[in-house]
Amino acid sequence: MTVTEDAEFCARDLIGSAGIGGNGEKLVNTLQDYYPPELQVAQLKRVNPELSAELDDGDVLAQVARIAGVERIAHAVVAGGIDPGDEAVVRYAVINADGTVSKGFFPYTDLESGSSDRHVSQRASLAQGVVASEVRQSREYAGVAPGETVAAAPEQPLADPYEALEGLSAADTVKLMEANPERAEAIKAFEEASRGDRARKSVLEWEPPEGDSDSGD
Repeated sequence: MTVTEDAEFCARDLIGSAGIGGNGEKLVNTLQDYYPPELQVAQLKRVNPELSAELDDGDVLAQVARIAGVERIAHAVVAGGIDPGDEAVVRYAVINADGTVSKGFFPYTDLESGSSDRHVSQRASLAQGVVASEVRQSREYAGVAPGETVAAAPEQPLADPYEALEGLSAADTVKLMEANPERAEAIKAFEEASRGDRARKSVLEWEPPEGDSDSGD
């Protein structure tokens, strides 16, 4: 695998030969960028079968792709708009060049206009995050010219931050929260969302020691 200076930032850039522990803090800091609150809310909306049927039309699906800023959409549904006051949104998933999946959404009412000021995507959110900026700066510092490739760590397949967290044991997840108490709630939220009834009690019930909740000191 190779990376370039102008390549799209991927969270797998954070995990090299040092493994998850070597970049644990940065990995956790990508959580809010990778899965912004607006997207979390959109993911909880119920699928609207009637409106989703419109996406069976190839032209409509192409419109979704244009708003998403990609060539092709892997999957899309309309969610919400069922209960009064519940805004309908178009949720979609795309497959990135590296094989990972990214999600996004925009208001259903923007579908006809072909653009959306409220479009939220994991690709854009992650690329604009602080950690992505640090990775780009490190590439520049290393003197990687546009288009020039540098070898990436070959030791093991790398994963996005959520896949990496999902693979951690309960004990290691607790250690990650101990090292990054300011991100504990985000980690717990992911634990509940990804495991449901199988969410691990030791993770959900962990609390920082009294007086250690402020990590800014």
